Amino acid sequence: MTPVAFIDPAVDAQVRHLIARYSWALDTGDVAALSTLFTEDCLLQDTSGTRHEGGAAAMAYFDWLTRLPAFRGRRHHIDNLVYLSCGDECRLKAYWLVEKWETATGNKVIDFAGHSEDLIVLSDGQWRFAERVLHYWRDSDGPWRGADAGAGAGP
Repeated sequence: MTPVAFIDPAVDAQVRHLIARYSWALDTGDVAALSTLFTEDCLLQDTSGTRHEGGAAAMAYFDWLTRLPAFRGRRHHIDNLVYLSCGDECRLKAYWLVEKWETATGNKVIDFAGHSEDLIVLSDGQWRFAERVLHYWRDSDGPWRGADAGAGAGP
């Protein structure tokens, strides 16, 4: 799908605000705030490929995730949004990166890197996630479109 050439700056600002609110709610374990950012019939697909269909299932997943001791302290950064379509709903893809500063060890680490495919809809005057599909971005499974990595190095 070819990216759209122009996005209304007001819509872009509202979508970026939604993503910022999502990141803050997720990183602070605020599942109640997360629940306001998704439609009731949303689809959330986690990085393992498990589909959580409907708001209740998605929030149950977030509740489980944010209770994991290893989750605390993570910070999600979502950027490089590419709009594939946009009107009363926007289809987009973006990079995400999860970092963490571990108090006990002093280590500053990148936990995960990935990308998302999102459907964001205007619902009751507010932009919300209708679909959020998450993928890791690793050398073995990123959305690579270049030459086959197995073809060998060099000219």
